[in-house]
Amino acid sequence: MAPPAPRASRPPPASVHPPVSAADAELLTAFGIPPAEWWDWSAIEQPYVQHGFSGSDDFRDWLLDQLRGDLAAARAGNVSGPLKAALDVLRDLRNELRLAVDHGGLSGDSYRTDLDRWYTPLNAYLSIGPPARRIEELVALIEAGTLRVAGPALRIEADPHAGAFVAQSPAVPGSWVTARVLIKARLPEIDLRRTADPLLRHLLATGQCAPYRLPATDGAAYETGGLAVSPSAPTGCWTRTACRTHGGSRTACPPRSCTG
Repeated sequence: MAPPAPRASRPPPASVHPPVSAADAELLTAFGIPPAEWWDWSAIEQPYVQHGFSGSDDFRDWLLDQLRGDLAAARAGNVSGPLKAALDVLRDLRNELRLAVDHGGLSGDSYRTDLDRWYTPLNAYLSIGPPARRIEELVALIEAGTLRVAGPALRIEADPHAGAFVAQSPAVPGSWVTARVLIKARLPEIDLRRTADPLLRHLLATGQCAPYRLPATDGAAYETGGLAVSPSAPTGCWTRTACRTHGGSRTACPPRSCTG
């Protein structure tokens, strides 16, 4: 089967991080830090963007170099190793960010753009990951030819005529591959509106719970997909069934006085 005609590839998403300022560059140079070691959020976030791959072999070699570099940084540790020490700050700030964001700390549009689409995936990519041993195993599998990584920004489509899935990376020429089986191994996003949990589906269908909504600056609301909860749990009885203690009342009973 011939590979499909390549689509016009979209450019990678523009980085939200500004380049190193002239003042910072002057300071770094004064301290003898070479440009290759300057902190570059864009290169950290999308290391492949500045590399024009000539084909799958070129990408494979580049990826192995990246993985070996990550292993070296991991072995340097998060105390004396500058890269992992810097990235550990993202993990250290996680709880403080939760406190700032919880219960309307951000507008709906900021939650969508800054948290959902930028910070959350960036934080997951940089501060959450497998132990170094797993990276070593990944390198070994790639080197042995057992595992092939197609490339970044992977696109997968079903080909009904061939009865197969077609995958290719727009960043890697010749990365086209077909397979009869597709395994979706990514963790699904937590979303009340798409949950398969029977209890949550029942609560949502009967109006006993609702998705969390945040007002946006344009007057609309942004649904995060989370479960709307109050800042503090009520201490009274909120059962919808008749409460024996309070004469069959179906409304909230007085706090700390109900046995159900």
